[in-house]
Amino acid sequence: MITPNQLIYSDKLEAKNIYNVAILGAGPAGLASVAGLKNHNEVIIIEYGMHTHKRSHTNACHLGVGVGGAGLFSDGKFSYYPAGTAVYQLSKKNVITEAHQWVEGIMAKYGIESSTIADMKFEKQDFTSKIMEKKYPSFYASLQQRKNLMLDIADIKNKAHLLTDTKVLEIDKLGSVYIIKTQDVRTGIVDTVKAKKIIIATGRFGTKELKNMLENNIKLPFRYLRTEFGIRLESSSDIGFLSRKDNPDVKFIWRNKFGEVRTFCTCRNGEIWSIPYQNDLSALSGRSDGPKSGFSNFGLLVRINSDTELGKSVMEKVINNDAIKNQESIVQSLHSFLGRNIQDTIDEYKDFKDIVAERPWFPKNKFKKGNIRKLLGKECSELLTIAINHLLDMSPDMDRKDVPRSHIGYSECKKNQRRAAVVADTSQRKMREAQPTLINRYGCFCTMTRISSSRI
Repeated sequence: MITPNQLIYSDKLEAKNIYNVAILGAGPAGLASVAGLKNHNEVIIIEYGMHTHKRSHTNACHLGVGVGGAGLFSDGKFSYYPAGTAVYQLSKKNVITEAHQWVEGIMAKYGIESSTIADMKFEKQDFTSKIMEKKYPSFYASLQQRKNLMLDIADIKNKAHLLTDTKVLEIDKLGSVYIIKTQDVRTGIVDTVKAKKIIIATGRFGTKELKNMLENNIKLPFRYLRTEFGIRLESSSDIGFLSRKDNPDVKFIWRNKFGEVRTFCTCRNGEIWSIPYQNDLSALSGRSDGPKSGFSNFGLLVRINSDTELGKSVMEKVINNDAIKNQESIVQSLHSFLGRNIQDTIDEYKDFKDIVAERPWFPKNKFKKGNIRKLLGKECSELLTIAINHLLDMSPDMDRKDVPRSHIGYSECKKNQRRAAVVADTSQRKMREAQPTLINRYGCFCTMTRISSSRI
């Protein structure tokens, strides 16, 4: 708890030392907030990572944090309404229209295709007994286009103060002023920032961090809303539904009594990156903005909305897994994940290092063999199995029946040129619990990284 006598200015805070607004996070949401605020010179942005021009696209530690954010820096897709339908229900139509037009303008400036307000026509899409495809416009932007975009919106000179490489330790309140305790991640020096208002724009793990920032001082009600676990499938780029569809982001959805399963973040000819975050958290991310890899991947996300105890129990198991604690991605054969009478996963591949070396997985040392099905438990694994089998019915070329159901050696897989892999990870999306997993079908594996446990 920060008390008045611990403050630099104690209770004699001078107006010139107090910002009107402090924005926590310099991703797209935080930077866009600056554009929407007046009196910019009284705004400060606090960012855990480094500035855009210092970030490397091939350094895993730079992909998740830094000015410009995570997804905008590490992937190339922009999806529009009816993607993110709930966002368009958060405010009045004129506010949404103004924001959308601002996005259109800045996209056009850098030659990035976008959907216009006139394009926003929602057609009702009914669920079938098995599967629904949710269609929405989605476009790719090159890495250079996105870097130009990030540098533009991050060019906030004379608009706001930008504090990079800075971690927020805790937030307190003295009267009408918020006291934000910060630490320079390079030097360890602790300081304070004072502001009348705070905008939380802290990204995928933001709710967990917010809870940590507030728990000793400001008591806000947090409640558990839902749990999301995921797996990501990877296949040869010339097979599967991604080889036959044009839209950059393809969304299939299944629903049953436990919740739903949906595809997310589809990446053609892409890579898989294990991205570390602060507080021992990590996320597995797919991206398609580098050299063509010959492999395509996509996520399958399980949402458990009603049975919160089930979600909590699975999450607890994952958090306490040794590999997950070490921010590693666990790999399991797809056949084993589907329960196809395969030997213990650990013994399936004698040349696992060679397989990891061949795959577009980075960093290489973060991928370990394990048992994702056992880790997730019966209910979540069965939900995923149903969705996978439906996808295999739709794309039988992804499932080679002639591949032996017992031990599958690396050389044999290479000879058949049809291998599968499952990579599971965890990623907390903005203001909600999320665990994306990754299934890799072109080499027989499955990976999972850290899961966080709280949601605002």
